[in-house]
Amino acid sequence: MAGKGLFTNYTTDDGLSSDAISCSMIDRAGNLWLGYHTWGDGVTRYDGKSFTNITKINGLVDNHVNCISEDRHGNLWFGTFGGISKFDGNKFTSFTTTQGLLSNFVYSIVEDNSGNLWIGTLDGISCYKEGKFTNYAEEQGLKGSWFSSIVEDNSGNIWFGTNGNGLYCYNGKTFRNITETNGLAGNTIHKILKVKNGNLWIGTSKGVSYYDGESFINYTTAQGLAGNSISSITEDRKGNIWLGSVGVSCFDGNSFTNFSVEQGLAHNNVSSITQDKFGNLWFCTSSGLSCYKGSSFLNFPFQDGFIKMEIYSIVEDKNKNLWFGTNGDGIWRYDGMSFTNFKMEQGLAGNGVRSIVEDKSGNIWFATSSGGGVSKYNGKSFTNYTTDQGLLDDIIQCSVIDNRGDIWFGTFESGVSCFNGKSFTNYTTKQGLVNDSITCCAMDIYGNIWFGTLSGISRYDGKNSLIILRHRV
Repeated sequence: MAGKGLFTNYTTDDGLSSDAISCSMIDRAGNLWLGYHTWGDGVTRYDGKSFTNITKINGLVDNHVNCISEDRHGNLWFGTFGGISKFDGNKFTSFTTTQGLLSNFVYSIVEDNSGNLWIGTLDGISCYKEGKFTNYAEEQGLKGSWFSSIVEDNSGNIWFGTNGNGLYCYNGKTFRNITETNGLAGNTIHKILKVKNGNLWIGTSKGVSYYDGESFINYTTAQGLAGNSISSITEDRKGNIWLGSVGVSCFDGNSFTNFSVEQGLAHNNVSSITQDKFGNLWFCTSSGLSCYKGSSFLNFPFQDGFIKMEIYSIVEDKNKNLWFGTNGDGIWRYDGMSFTNFKMEQGLAGNGVRSIVEDKSGNIWFATSSGGGVSKYNGKSFTNYTTDQGLLDDIIQCSVIDNRGDIWFGTFESGVSCFNGKSFTNYTTKQGLVNDSITCCAMDIYGNIWFGTLSGISRYDGKNSLIILRHRV
């Protein structure tokens, strides 16, 4: 970690899954959530001390994450290129076109005052209410595509931003289209924000518009903006408006103050801005994360010698070591002071590590995706398990430990293997698994093991019974 000027920056060196962050939000517990869509790195949760990375291996429907939202019950919703996932704090539930979603390409999610979820997709709008989807597209009066932002105003109207066709305002019955002809700064909408006074700020590709309920006031570089293409907007506790574009602009109600890499920002391409419960502002950029603490920006620049590969998984063990599984660079251990790399040369089964778990004895298990099977690390050496020892397949997609301490491994195309400390018990479609290609697995609070596959979900109840589940609306 290092500092430059006013910023503190966080990158992959500090535990981020990727430096290219697309969206962010702070949940009610104060955790910072970061989503990645450029390279498909899932999401990262930051609790103020360490980063935890979450991908399809952990139950996320897709690793390309475009938006994150929290509902009134504390559930987190993730919009991806593969549908939406709901996270209740323990497990994921995913929804796609199979369950009635209009399109699997999701760009925005917002809960209205009635508890309905509005989902902006590539092809139109879906409303999720009482377990069912209602879809709105061109037949219902919507034109254009890529519904990038959604906001409910104080009158209960729902506002939708589009990619090229301006705004749509839905009053519960009909849609009204608002474009540059009506005074909007630009027809390509990136972000809509409702501020404390109930008015709207609309970030477009041609500047930002302020809407007071009757008319628009537009701001561009001519009025002091750092750039005209506005990717993100937030309001801080003092009522200042922060806008991400080519750097960051802060509007105090009268004028703009701009920040860029010259002041220590990690990168001038700012995709998302979020304020935490302490009042700190977090800026997601193309080169990592920057934190503004009111008078200074703290920086964590990328350093040579650390992970340069895609990170699949991160686990903290009981000794507070962080373990990173990568796509081709083996595993990295961070002890709070320095990083140590383990590869096949040190005994690891394979250099592509999809999943990491720690058992009750403190052994670290590494599931490899490069055809090497599974490695157990006891703190001194590796013990490897392959099909020769009873594993169904040497390409492992995911792993999870149940309440008995047994370890479950989901394979690429051969089913599930369960290791009880001595031997493997295997499950395939012959035993009731819905599909042998396992994409993710997890245990719920009741001890059930859930397996996501290429054609549905299977649940194991711990009583030698595999239950096939398929959501239908």
